[in-house]
Amino acid sequence: MSTFGPERAERRKHAAAVIVVCMALWSCVVPALAASAYFAGFRLPEAGPPSHEQVIGRGTLILALIVVLVVLPAAAAVVGFRNHRPVAASLCGLITAAGLAAGLLLLPRGLGDLGWNSAPAATPETTPSHCVERSGGDTRCPGG
Repeated sequence: MSTFGPERAERRKHAAAVIVVCMALWSCVVPALAASAYFAGFRLPEAGPPSHEQVIGRGTLILALIVVLVVLPAAAAVVGFRNHRPVAASLCGLITAAGLAAGLLLLPRGLGDLGWNSAPAATPETTPSHCVERSGGDTRCPGG
């Protein structure tokens, strides 16, 4: 029998089960989404670039991956913290921080695939690649 009382012991058992389920889902869903996002835009060089639908699908999968990377371990960390499980809360908090960092790195790619670019594409400055003669001055072109 626990010194905290039977209801607190039952609540801690339930919290442990929630943490285990969240992290088990996380460990299965994250690799599945990452592989799906990778293969959604994968094409052999002979096949040409991916279609618009494939790019949109890849962007959606990347954003879903970012959500799962952060939300599931964060939920487990909150449950661990609220139920006085400091080791589980700390470990899940570290996993949440790592998922957030990875998500911030993936976010531009996911948004770019969905067409949400933050800045318009820079147009390259056109410079003449050959000699251009100008009127009213001496010619500096070779042979002119």
